[in-house]
Amino acid sequence: MNNNENLEIASEAYEYCEKLYDGMGSLVNNINDRNLNDLEIYFKNILTGFNWIIEVIILLRNIHKQDIDLAIIQQKITSYTEAYNNLDLLLLSDIIEYELMAEVEGVYKLLAETIMALQNNN
Repeated sequence: MNNNENLEIASEAYEYCEKLYDGMGSLVNNINDRNLNDLEIYFKNILTGFNWIIEVIILLRNIHKQDIDLAIIQQKITSYTEAYNNLDLLLLSDIIEYELMAEVEGVYKLLAETIMALQNNN
């Protein structure tokens, strides 16, 4: 991919991180409030979105040159999925709030740095 394509996908993922983070926060709040409407939709959207931003980070690794520990990320996704499948909503909420949201914050910062690097190369 060329520099402009990399910049476009990095920018899209950067903007999406904000929406994903907000969606995660909404699900945590809904679980805490015992509002379980749309739980399955939230779960799937968060899983899909989280996987997508990780794919983008992997795709752009030649630009940001950060090592991404995929084993740790996979373990977090597995824990998230298992908590959902077991209907352990307290654990699910904790995994989202303390593990996945932190990963999204890290990806967000890394994407900001990547975007700056790409813009400086134009």
